[in-house]
Amino acid sequence: MFKKSEIVVVDGRLYHLGIKKSELAENIFIVGDPARAVRVSKEFDEIDCEISNREYLTFTGSYQGIPVSVIGTGIGTDNVEIALVEAYIAHEFDLETRERQNNCNPLTIIRLGTSGGVQTDVTPGSMAISSYALGLDSTGIYYEQSAEDQIVKKIEAEASKILKDVNWKKSAYEAAKNVDCLVILTDWEEFKNLDLDKLKNSMKRPLIYDFRNIFDPDMMTELGFEYFSI
Repeated sequence: MFKKSEIVVVDGRLYHLGIKKSELAENIFIVGDPARAVRVSKEFDEIDCEISNREYLTFTGSYQGIPVSVIGTGIGTDNVEIALVEAYIAHEFDLETRERQNNCNPLTIIRLGTSGGVQTDVTPGSMAISSYALGLDSTGIYYEQSAEDQIVKKIEAEASKILKDVNWKKSAYEAAKNVDCLVILTDWEEFKNLDLDKLKNSMKRPLIYDFRNIFDPDMMTELGFEYFSI
């Protein structure tokens, strides 16, 4: 069973994705831009259901006789995590009894999207199929997963070299302590709901460059910040 705090079901639907258990296939495409979810769904032979809830957009149908779904998650690894967790719950659990079902086939999940690259021999616009991915955010630290092969171990070793000089903080307030400038690069709910007075008091100079435009400039000025919305 799962705790009520771990998942929320309202009228038989998962709170964020807004789907019922029967409305998600075992084969799932994950995309960021909801508009891309629409484009992917147009390749389906049939569309059985379309669910739009919050920032999530889900289509389920079939392609060449195979049940498929596509989920548009919006921006951010936190959104992707929520989608994957709820997809897992929908697949593995009875939402009424909250008990895990036995003998469930594993989900097949394929991420579709765009990517930047540093290799000079890769032409922009090329199609790439990756076998491994490296997350430079903090989402993965909450999931213990042993390295499955030597390549994963090598990726982890190289990543640790890149991140060895990073000074990790447990909260935004701790990261802002005694700094002269704060840069916002992600529009996570955690950042949108900050106690701004507490944040300002943590900073040496209340200077913020916001690349996600999550705050109202007039409000920030009134609160005493030097605020630049980029």
